[in-house]
Amino acid sequence: MTKSVREEICHQTGTSSGVFFIERSGERVAELTYRISGRDAIIDYTYVARALRNTQVARQLVEAAVELGASRGSQVAATLLVRAQGIRAHAEFWRCAQNVTARS
Repeated sequence: MTKSVREEICHQTGTSSGVFFIERSGERVAELTYRISGRDAIIDYTYVARALRNTQVARQLVEAAVELGASRGSQVAATLLVRAQGIRAHAEFWRCAQNVTARS
């Protein structure tokens, strides 16, 4: 069974990359990194601590990335590696996010 836990998501950006993350007691317990390529934002890494798995935290990080992309008029893509790690498992979310594409 999957339980949902709403977490405060932080965001840091650089000139060509960024990260959405969650911290608890000063420790990063979940993160999603992306790189910028032209107008595209490519999600290239996700991590969720074992204690937070099956709590929808990864989905919340992806939603934050998609919302940022939509607000900037960007395409958001997930690399094959990220999809293989399971982030792509939420097919209903990806279908709803019209500005998300998949890259291999």
